[in-house]
Amino acid sequence: MTTGQIADQLPVSRIAVMKHLKVLQGAGLIVSRKRGRERWNYVNFVPIREMYERWLRPHENQWAASLIALRREVESEDAEEDLSERDNAQLPLCIDIQQDILMAAAAPRVFEALTNGVSAWWGLPYLAPETEDLVLEPRLGGLLYEIWGVDAGAVIATVTALNPNRRLELTGRFHMEVVYGVANFLLVDQPDDRTLLRFSYRAIGHLDPEEGSAIQGGWTDLLTVRLKAFVEEGQSLGIKPR
Repeated sequence: MTTGQIADQLPVSRIAVMKHLKVLQGAGLIVSRKRGRERWNYVNFVPIREMYERWLRPHENQWAASLIALRREVESEDAEEDLSERDNAQLPLCIDIQQDILMAAAAPRVFEALTNGVSAWWGLPYLAPETEDLVLEPRLGGLLYEIWGVDAGAVIATVTALNPNRRLELTGRFHMEVVYGVANFLLVDQPDDRTLLRFSYRAIGHLDPEEGSAIQGGWTDLLTVRLKAFVEEGQSLGIKPR
């Protein structure tokens, strides 16, 4: 369309339309060509396709499988039952880990390590090989993400529940072949300034027994060895020493 044709369809001035088109052109989303006294504007699908390939294509097969499974669930013969009352065994739960770890430190110290000190105990091989740092934003909706370099990284999980010095819940894929998982860290005060960390990790997806054992072993290593060493002795076994 020409710039004039676009302006005729919008309740703003031609000058405002030209300013918007200039921004879109600068972002590479449109291409403009001048022909005589007219300027023709074309949608540039290349960067849009590149965004799709980078951000959406890797997930579309997984989401398609999840939606098909959802359709089968709601269209099944007993779909009219109250889903909240069904036997939990029918849910697509692929892994369920429950661990209690006694920490020789008060709850604030453990919570600080879980949030602001996460890179000191969480490291390889449970992160991408190119990870330079690991950051957790201790707020609702905050992210747990890897830093790979300038403007590069990956989100591991999102903070979906937070009660300072008491509870932290992270929801995400955690670099695992699951649809999503929920990691819950509950801190319970114990005598002599000790803290019981009640940890649970539940995920839905498709895992073979070997992968499930590897995930359980990974969480055991992270919490009972690395986190415990950092909380009790100040020993850094993560991606970044403190």
